[in-house]
Amino acid sequence: MIGEYTNLSNGDHILTLTVDPNSPDDRKMISLDSFDILKPSTVSLDTPSLAPIKAGDQTITLTLPSGEWDAIALHFPGEKDPVFLKKTDDSHVTLSDGNRVLAIKDHQVELPIPETAHQKQTQIISAYAIRGKTITSPVVSLLPAIVTSLGDQEPPVVTLPEYTEPIGTAGQEAANHSLPEYVLRVLKDQASQVEVISGENEIGSDSHLEIQKVLDQGLFGKIYDAFNLQLKDKEGNPVPVKGSVLVRIPLSKEVKQVYVLTPNQRTPTISIYTTRGHD
Repeated sequence: MIGEYTNLSNGDHILTLTVDPNSPDDRKMISLDSFDILKPSTVSLDTPSLAPIKAGDQTITLTLPSGEWDAIALHFPGEKDPVFLKKTDDSHVTLSDGNRVLAIKDHQVELPIPETAHQKQTQIISAYAIRGKTITSPVVSLLPAIVTSLGDQEPPVVTLPEYTEPIGTAGQEAANHSLPEYVLRVLKDQASQVEVISGENEIGSDSHLEIQKVLDQGLFGKIYDAFNLQLKDKEGNPVPVKGSVLVRIPLSKEVKQVYVLTPNQRTPTISIYTTRGHD
C-alpha cells in the first residue's frame, strides 16, 4: 500500500487500516513496512513592528523585519487600499502610492500618516510582512483620536520633500509582486467593551467573541480585573488563535502588570500600553 495525505491541519490525526473481508483467511493481516511524516519546508519571515503613536503625531516609525522579505503592507484608516513598501536597496524603500522613496535609518523607516487617517475616534494602523505567498501576523498601533480646543479644525498636513539623490536601482522599475489579500477584523463585546483585533488568518473569518467577567477577582492575595475571553465559531465551538492579536480592555484603575492565564499555565508578563482609558 502506498498512500499520501496532504494539507493536513495541525493536531492529531488517525489513520485506519481495514483488511479486505473477501481476502483468504491466511492473508488477513496488515504489514506496515514504514510510515514517514514529511513536514513541508517553511518560509522564514520575521514580523515588522510599529512604534506607539502619540496624539498629534504626523508620522509613524516602522521597524523593518530582519532577513528576507518581498514587501511590507500598511493599512491606514480612511484609506481603501494598503500602502506597500518594497526594498529598493539596503538604504531605501519605495512606496506603492506614487513610488515615493524613503530612507532607511537604523533599520527603521519614518512614514507620514495620511491626512484622512486622523479622525474623531481612535483608529488602528496595522502592518505585516510578505514573502511569496506567506504573510506574517499583523502588528498594530493605535492612532489617537483628534482632540482640539478649536472645534472641528482640520489636522495639519505633513509634506515630505521629494527624494532626489541617487539610489541603488536608479533607472530600473520595481519588481511587481502578486501579494496575498489580508483582512483585518475587530471583534468587540458591547457589555464589557473588550476588543480583539487581528486578521482572518489568525482568528478566523466567521468567529465571534464571547466574554465573561470573572466574579472572583482575588488571586494570590491580590485583586485583578479578570476576563474569560473565548473565540467561537457559528456552531459554538472554540476557535484557536493562530497568531498575534491585540486585546483592548477598559481600565478601572492604574495598570501595573498584565498576565494571561490558561488551563495549564500562566504566561509571563506581556507588553502593554494605555490610551485614554484602555489597556
